[in-house]
Parts: sequence; structure tokens; C-alpha cells
Amino acid sequence: MKQKLLLIILLLGSREAFSTSFPADTTKVKTSVVESKSTKYGKWGFGLQSSSNGLGLQLARSIHPTNKWVAKIGFTYLPLKVNNYIFDFSGTKLKSNISINLGAIGAYVDWHPFGNAFRLTGGVAYILTNINTNSVLKDTVVQGEINLDPKKVGDIKTEFKTNPIAPYLAFGFGRAIPKKRLGFGVEVGTYYVGSPKISFVCSGLLEPSSSNEAVLKENLKGYQFLPQILFNLSFKLSK
Repeated sequence: MKQKLLLIILLLGSREAFSTSFPADTTKVKTSVVESKSTKYGKWGFGLQSSSNGLGLQLARSIHPTNKWVAKIGFTYLPLKVNNYIFDFSGTKLKSNISINLGAIGAYVDWHPFGNAFRLTGGVAYILTNINTNSVLKDTVVQGEINLDPKKVGDIKTEFKTNPIAPYLAFGFGRAIPKKRLGFGVEVGTYYVGSPKISFVCSGLLEPSSSNEAVLKENLKGYQFLPQILFNLSFKLSK
């Protein structure tokens, strides 16, 4: 009888030890593992940008569990106007009103090859940058005894545009999705925009100067890159 009682006690003790060593509900363990992995994947970030190509916003999402790859969409834009700007064009002083639009709408991917804040960025963008000018002679034109108002002599209208679609390459420091709630980054890169498209139209007595359009195109055909320096203040949207 004593031997049977001792055997029952041993069996109950071994069962209790087994149940405490391995959790009864293994689904909780699997769920916790999945949750820990999901916290490293699919994070979102938001950014405020200031660049040589305008001011803008950015939305980012991690696309790799290690956060080495981050996809981004963003835009920058800044309109500028300069009135009555005086400059010398082939020995003739002109007074110009200048309208400048800077900006781009693009999709990009950041790659952190070393897992730290250093990154390489590539993408493609729709370029909004263009320049328009309307110029007249600065001084009155004298022909014999007649004084001609510069506006009556004619004007010169110019337009500078780039190819609308441009690839982009850059390197920088900082994360689009910071590890903490707030982060800061800097980026240096360039768009390949091709040779600029130029329109140079003169009216009135200045109409013969329209032939200078070919000269301008030749002089500017080597400017095929649009460089950019960008500063980004980023916010992490997900925990």
C-alpha cells in the first residue's frame, strides 16, 4: 500500500513539473513571435522637407524586416518672382520680370547598406521646375529726333524647361523613419533632366534677335543635371 501511494505522488509531481516547463497554450507563443517580427516591418514615417528645389512633404514606409529598405513618395514646390531685374544681354541693358517655379513629385527608395543612418537613394520624379522671363529695354531708344518708349520697341519672352520625367540618385545621412519619435536627415543628389528646352521669342523692333535662340540652346545644352541638397525633419507614425 505504501509503495502504491509513493508511486502516485511521483507521477503527480512529474506531471506538474512537465506542465510548468512547457506552456499549455502554444498559440500565445507563436502570436508573440509574429508580433515581435511585425513591429520591425511596415513602419510608417512622415517628413517635412526644405531643399534647393523647394519646400515639401514626404511619406515613408519600411519594405524590409531589417528596415534597410524604405520606400518614399514626396513632393517639393516653391514659386518665386523677381520684378524689374536689370541685366546686360550682349551689351544691351534689359529690365526683366522673372517667374521661377521649383519643384518635383517623385517616388524613391532608401537603402541603408550598413544598417546605420548612412543611405543611398534612387528614384524617379516629375519635374516642376521652369523659368519664364519677360524683358524690355531698360532705356529709351533714340532714333533721330524720335524717342521710343522701351515698351513700344518690343519685348523678349524666354522660357526654360526640363524634361518632365527625370531619374534621381543621392546619398545622405538620417532615416526617413527614425528609431525614436523624431529624426533629422540631410541628402545630396541630382536629377538627370537632359538638355533644357528653350523658347526665345522677340517682338517689334527686337524681332530679329529671335535668332539668338539657337545660340542659347547651344550654350546651355551641357546643363543636363539638376542638383539638390535636401534637409528632412522626420516623424515616426507607428510604434
